[in-house]
Amino acid sequence: MAKNKTFDDTIKKLCRKKITDPDEAIIGPSFTVQQAIAAAIIKRALGGAPDAVKLVREILDCQDSLDTGEFKVNIKVVD
Repeated sequence: MAKNKTFDDTIKKLCRKKITDPDEAIIGPSFTVQQAIAAAIIKRALGGAPDAVKLVREILDCQDSLDTGEFKVNIKVVD
C-alpha cells in the first residue's frame, strides 16, 4: 500500500526541485490537485506575496531534517 503524502511534504519536495533547477517547471504535464496547489503557492511566494511566503516559511521551518542536511530558501521581496 502506498504511503499518503501530506501537503507539507509536497511543498518541501517542490521547493527542493525549484532550488535544484530554478529554470525547470515546478510540475510536469501530469500532476495531482495537491501538486498544482503547492506549485501555485510556491509561485506566489517567489513573486513576493506575503501570505504565500509566510506559509512556505512555516512549512519549511517545521521540517525535522532533510536528506541533504541543510535547506535554505532566500526570497527577495521588492516594494
